[in-house]
Amino acid sequence: MKLWAAFYLGFVPLLLFPSWPIAYLAPFAVLCFYSNSLLRSLWIAAGLGMLVDIFAGDGPLGLCAASYALATLLLYRRRHTFYEQQLPLLTILFSCLSTGFAALILAFTRGPFRISLSWIVTDLLLLPCFDGLYALVWFTLPLWVLFGRPGRPRPYVQRRPR
Repeated sequence: MKLWAAFYLGFVPLLLFPSWPIAYLAPFAVLCFYSNSLLRSLWIAAGLGMLVDIFAGDGPLGLCAASYALATLLLYRRRHTFYEQQLPLLTILFSCLSTGFAALILAFTRGPFRISLSWIVTDLLLLPCFDGLYALVWFTLPLWVLFGRPGRPRPYVQRRPR
């Protein structure tokens, strides 16, 4: 139930404001890390990227799908480094990686890609921070209101009983 609510929270603004440069479905992709296997998370990320390509994509079809899947492939193993309550922080990392992968894919398919200081500042620093703020305001807080704040995170390394 929680994942479907998170999907609708991300999909509605994508339909309403498709031209805004926000990764609307990135927080949902990150939430899927915590409840799905790697293979299922990759399929979900590719599907979410395809939805972004269809509804708001300004690049070639499949660009966001491939970049979301590659970002998921790198970040999935790091999901235990971050707790589920740190969704905005992991969304920032996801957004940075997917933007970088999209630039690499465009460089390989369309020729040389110019990396400028303004591109680095806006696309790799500022916009991912806005994505993290979006994840906090639009995902984390409403999900806490709807389903309650998760309990205290458990440590991943537990002591052996004596």
